[in-house]
Formats: sequence, C-alpha cells, structure tokens
Amino acid sequence: MSRGHNRGPVQRQAILDYLQNVGPITSIVALRLCGCFRLAARIYELRKMGFHIITTFVLNDYGNPYGEYNLINGPLDEWRK
Repeated sequence: MSRGHNRGPVQRQAILDYLQNVGPITSIVALRLCGCFRLAARIYELRKMGFHIITTFVLNDYGNPYGEYNLINGPLDEWRK
C-alpha cells in the first residue's frame, strides 16, 4: 500500500458491515478485520453519516478500560428526542 492511500472508506464499510451483521466491535477486532488502527475515527465518520452508535467502556481482565461500539437500529433522530 502506498503512502497516503486512503483506506478510510473501505474500513468504514467493513466496520459498518460488522456492526450490522455481527454486533459490537472493539479496536482489536477492527485491527484484525480490516487493518484499522483508528476505530474511533471511523466510528466518528459513521456517526456523522447518521448512524447511531453508542460507546460502552468495558474493563479487561487487568482492570483497563476499552471502548466497545454498538450500532443502535433506527433513525438517529428518534434517539435524540
């Protein structure tokens, strides 16, 4: 892959497909799924596109928190009421 190549759209679609068909996603899953090191950035982009994605912070076995992202079905406007 050449420097400056924008993989964002491909990663974004892979992440969205995962959220829709499998369920919650974490950074380690996104890295393995599509080589995404910046899951929070892709989630931000999906939210800007109108997808309602919530973040839940979970503790690992060592007590360290990490984010888990989950797609909520339905229009975003319904959740803002």
